[in-house]
Amino acid sequence: SVIYLGTKWVDRLNMTLMAGVILSYLLFIPASYQQVNLSLLARSDWSKAWLALPVLFTAFTFQVIIPTLMTYMNRNVNKVRLAIILGTSIPLVVYLIWEFLILGIIPAEGPNGLVEAAHKGWNAVRPLKEIINNPIIFKIGRAFAFFTMTTSYIGLSLAYLDFLADGLKVEKKGIKKLALCLAVFIPPTLVGITYPDIFIIALSYAGGFSCAILFGLFPPLMVW
Repeated sequence: SVIYLGTKWVDRLNMTLMAGVILSYLLFIPASYQQVNLSLLARSDWSKAWLALPVLFTAFTFQVIIPTLMTYMNRNVNKVRLAIILGTSIPLVVYLIWEFLILGIIPAEGPNGLVEAAHKGWNAVRPLKEIINNPIIFKIGRAFAFFTMTTSYIGLSLAYLDFLADGLKVEKKGIKKLALCLAVFIPPTLVGITYPDIFIIALSYAGGFSCAILFGLFPPLMVW
């Protein structure tokens, strides 16, 4: 319903969700930093670094929303450029600290480790509950994961709506806009309910092949 109402409503909801991200994040840091084991951060295995490439490519697909940003900011290039710089730098710092805490608390191997969590399709917050016998930290971590994922999905959904409207030459009004919204949300919802683990599998293919070409190769070629 928020996507149907348009960019301004998405912007307002995103501001609310971002407040949730900031609040849960600021609560998580003091609640968990004492649990960090620096020896866990010393572990490395570069032989598996290539496995992160699909996620890396997919994580930087934010540029699909730039056409929407251009329209929303009345084609003011300086504003859009500032939004891109701030919009990527702030999450970078936030996630570096998040990685420091998660990797410093949860061991990679062993029961309730990150490797086992990945095999079971869990996010990093789930093993946190098993390792730290503190339900408050777990709830804060889960809230942070919810808010960060939701803000990402809303932005991508808006970009996808504009993509379909532009590609199919459909006017974003009335019943036509409703049909576009249903096309954005119903197929992935049905697939997600039917096969919940497909996201991780699809991510490896999408990031490893299509995103690597679409977002890793095409942009520099277009600039060149």
